[in-house]
Amino acid sequence: NETILFKCDNSYNTFIEILKYLGTVFYLSIGFILHIFLMKTILISQKSFFKDNSYFQLHVVDSIASIVVTLNELFFFKLFTYLTPLCSIIGPFFWTPSINLNMVYISLNHARFSKSITQIFMVLNRMSCVLFPTAYNRIWRVMSSVSYLLILFLPCAGMWNVWISRIYLKSLRGGFTLGYEKTVKWAALSLFQSIFILTALAFTIVCSSITFFKLIFLPERIKPAEKSLCLTSIFISFTFVSVAITQV
Repeated sequence: NETILFKCDNSYNTFIEILKYLGTVFYLSIGFILHIFLMKTILISQKSFFKDNSYFQLHVVDSIASIVVTLNELFFFKLFTYLTPLCSIIGPFFWTPSINLNMVYISLNHARFSKSITQIFMVLNRMSCVLFPTAYNRIWRVMSSVSYLLILFLPCAGMWNVWISRIYLKSLRGGFTLGYEKTVKWAALSLFQSIFILTALAFTIVCSSITFFKLIFLPERIKPAEKSLCLTSIFISFTFVSVAITQV
């Protein structure tokens, strides 16, 4: 119940910081809208076509995690970092422990962990499609349920220390962000995030390489639609690799 105070940094230009926030809103909103349209297409407008496709169902799970991250960034982290006048107004309400801070911080990081796990299953899905085309649907009728459970619960392995730690506000630029006091000192969130990201990175490189190899040297075994989807998956994997490298 200890009060943790911080001082707002008033040296930043308010107008420039607001412009930065508006720029952030612009590009994050594009991603948010695209994920909404993707989910609408898979779950509603083209449901009959996509409902039995395990790869696109994984895409929906990934989109949900991306939307959670985006909303947290838009309406908390970026908002209170760049809109500097809000620092001295809102900050004092959270000097003491708050369940709201816990919900924001835990939901953001749980979604980030989930995205790494989803990436693993997405590349495994595409690899199994080209390696076992006749058994692919049978394999993923079982694997889909397993993947959903792991995506939901496995992030707990990296989040447990956050749950038992104090979440607090700390000064950042002209505003504030969230941090936590580690109850278990060695169990840093960054350590577990690195483990998850590096594991997903290894799966991505291996599975995408195998998928690409099969596409090049055994094209006759793969339907044109599946080939197109595999190439798209490989492109998505490259974007994940670039993001993973910057995060690590």
